[in-house]
Amino acid sequence: MAGGGTTGSGTPWTAQQFSAWKRREKGRLVKLRTTLSENSLVLLSYAELTVQVVEAKGKVSTLLTSIAELEKKAHSPGRSPVPKERRLEHHLAQLDEEIAKRFFTGKYKREKEEVAKHLELAKVDSARYAEQKRLADRAREQLAGQKSLLKEAEQGLSTPVKLQNAAKDLGLAESLGRFDDVIDQRLADLEGDPPPPWAVKAVTAYAEEKAAAAREAEEQAAAAAREVEEQRLAKKKKGAAAARQAAKKVADNRKQLEKDSKELADLQGSEAATLKRIEALERRLERENDRVLAEREFIYTKLWNKKKGVRPGLTQRETYFLDIDRTIFQNRSIANYVYDEVREGTWARDPKHKDWATKGVEFSAKLRTSARKIEELEADIKELIFTPKRIQFLKSSIRKLEKDIATADKANAAAGGWPKGKAPRIGYIANAHAFEKYMAEWMRWLGWDDAKAMPVGPDGGIDVKATGALGQAKHWDTEVGIEEVQRHNGVCDGIQKYGRVFLSKSGYTRDAIEWANDLNLPLFEMKAGSKDAGVVASTKAGEKLLTVGAKAMKGNKRN
Repeated sequence: MAGGGTTGSGTPWTAQQFSAWKRREKGRLVKLRTTLSENSLVLLSYAELTVQVVEAKGKVSTLLTSIAELEKKAHSPGRSPVPKERRLEHHLAQLDEEIAKRFFTGKYKREKEEVAKHLELAKVDSARYAEQKRLADRAREQLAGQKSLLKEAEQGLSTPVKLQNAAKDLGLAESLGRFDDVIDQRLADLEGDPPPPWAVKAVTAYAEEKAAAAREAEEQAAAAAREVEEQRLAKKKKGAAAARQAAKKVADNRKQLEKDSKELADLQGSEAATLKRIEALERRLERENDRVLAEREFIYTKLWNKKKGVRPGLTQRETYFLDIDRTIFQNRSIANYVYDEVREGTWARDPKHKDWATKGVEFSAKLRTSARKIEELEADIKELIFTPKRIQFLKSSIRKLEKDIATADKANAAAGGWPKGKAPRIGYIANAHAFEKYMAEWMRWLGWDDAKAMPVGPDGGIDVKATGALGQAKHWDTEVGIEEVQRHNGVCDGIQKYGRVFLSKSGYTRDAIEWANDLNLPLFEMKAGSKDAGVVASTKAGEKLLTVGAKAMKGNKRN
C-alpha cells in the first residue's frame, strides 16, 4: 500500500483509511466472537441464529396477546348490586309488618309483589357480579405470571437480536458456516495482501461513510455559524429598535412635560381667582337652598291652614300633592283629631323630605325655578372644582415625567448614548450673536461635540460650524421665509441633509416649512415656557433628529 490507495490511484480510499478500517474491523470481529462464546452461540450459523430470534419474537408476541386479553378480563365488573338487594329485603320485611297489623292490606300486598320481583332480579345481578369478580381476580393472578414470563422472554430476545444485528453489520448475513469458522476466515483475510473483494467493498463503504460524515459536520458547522451570525444581527437590530423606542419615549415624555408645565402655569395663575369664584358660588348655593326650605315650609303651612274646616278646603290637586285620603274627613265626629293625626303623618311636614325634590317642583313653579338655579350653581362649582384637582394631577404627572426622563438620561449617559441630560434652554436673548452661541450649545447637546459659533462679522451664511453640520440662526422677530431656507441649503452643499440645521427665533412661513419637508431638511424654532425658552422641531426631519440625536443619524445616506 502506498500513496493514496492500496492497489493504485483508482481506489476511493487512502492507505491511512484502509489501516483505520482494518483495525476497527478486527476489533468488531473479536468482540462478536467473544459475545457469541459467552452466550453459547458461537457454534451456530447466521441462519440458525435467525431461527432462534424468530422463535423468541414469536414467544414474546404470543405473551403480549395473552396479556392484552387478560387485562380486558381483569377489569373490575363495576359497583356491587348487594346494597340494592339488602335495601329491597329490608323493604320487603317492612311490608310484611304492615300487612300483619292492618285490616286492609291490598295496596301493601301489591307493593310486596312488585318488590319481590325486583329482589329476584337483584339476586340474579348479585350472582352475575360475584362470578365476574371471581373471573377478574383469577385473570389478575394469571396476568402477573404472564408479565413475569414476558419479562424473561424479552430479556432472552435482547442478546440474540443484538448479535444478529452485529453480524449483519459485519457482512456475515450471507455466510453459511458456523460463526467461529467464518470469523477466523475473516481475520485471516484481513492479514492478506491484496485484500479480498469483500474487504475492498467494506472499506469503500467505510471511506464513503466517513466522507459523508465529514461533509455533514462541515455543513452543520456552517449552519451553526450562520445561525450565530443571524442571532447577532437580530440582537443588534433588536437593540437598535429598543434604543429608538426608548429615545422616542423620552422625546414624548419631554413634549408631555412641556405641555403639562404650560397648563400648570396657566392654571396656577388663575387659581386664586378660581377659588374666590368657588366661594362666591357656594354662598349663593347655600342661600338658594335656604330659600327652597323656606318655600317648602310656606307651602306646607298654607295648605294645612286650608284644611282647618270640617269640610276640607283643599283642591283635588293639593290633596294628591299631600297624599291625603279625602274620605277620612267625611265623618264630622272624628274630624278634630283626624287633622292632627294626618298632619303628624304627612311627608310634607318635613321640608327636607326626599319627596319634595320631585313632587315639590311639579307642584310649585317657584320651586322649579329654584331647582334649576341650584342645578346650574352645582354644575358651575363642579366645573371650577376641577381646576385644583387638575393642578394636583399635573403636579404628580410632572414629577413622574421628570423622574422617568432623569432615569432614562442617566442610563443613556452611562451607556455612552444620547441625550446626556436635559436640552439647554435660554431666557433673555440679548442679541443675534448670543442667539448663535446658544445654538452652538444646543447643537453640542444634540450630538455635534465640536459645534462652535462663528465670530462676529461676515460669515458667508454660516453661524455655527461643526464636523458634518452647518447651522444658521435667525434672531428675527418675524417668520423666516422660503428664500432664507433655500439659501442655507445651497450653502450646505456636500453636507448630509440632517446636518443642514436652521434655527429661527420666531418660526417660519408655511411655504418654507412645506419646502423643507419635501427635501427632508431639519428646521427648528424657539418655543417659550413660563420662565425661559427651548428648541422644538418645525419639520419632520427635525422631529426625527430630536428623537434619536445627531450621532444616530450619521452614515445613513437617506438622512
